[in-house]
Amino acid sequence: MVAGKQASIYVTGEPITMTDETTATSDHKTYQINNEAKQLFDCETTLVVKVNGVQGSSGFKVNYLLGKVIFTIARNSEDVVTISGKYIPKSLAVTAHEFSFGKGVDVGDVTRFGDTHKRKLPMQKYAYGTISQWDVTDTFFTDALLSATPKYIIFNSGVEGTEPKIVLALFEKEEIKAAVGSPQDATVGFISANENIS
Repeated sequence: MVAGKQASIYVTGEPITMTDETTATSDHKTYQINNEAKQLFDCETTLVVKVNGVQGSSGFKVNYLLGKVIFTIARNSEDVVTISGKYIPKSLAVTAHEFSFGKGVDVGDVTRFGDTHKRKLPMQKYAYGTISQWDVTDTFFTDALLSATPKYIIFNSGVEGTEPKIVLALFEKEEIKAAVGSPQDATVGFISANENIS
């Protein structure tokens, strides 16, 4: 359990189109979108990455949760990288001051009929944990918090230079209801809703 740090839970809106958003870099390999409000990319939308106005299709990967494009090979210092696609608007609903966070992977049995030994392969990755010591930021978001839809959680370690962990997670409904009603006492468990874990 990490105490005295902060977990922030966000409710989100429908994806919004963005076009040729500018980016910044410190190493000419990792480029992050400048507009902080647009740094949560819609993972259902294919992003268009351009270098000096020319669209690329390979040689990079996208971190949808942190609004970044990471190139395999460093770009030239004068290169201009822009991103188009959709971002997810988010509003802070709740913060909490204690949390635990872990990662795991499901293992599947892929043994073929007639094999003498069992074969297993890693399958879906997931994150899990608990959150407690809540501060309800705005009761306007209570209904959204209590809904069964996934919420984005940003975990800040409090260590300077360390990127936050971000996960789209599902809460246990009765636990989240208790947290909203009695925020200082409730502990809420979560599990990630997909494999996008920063």
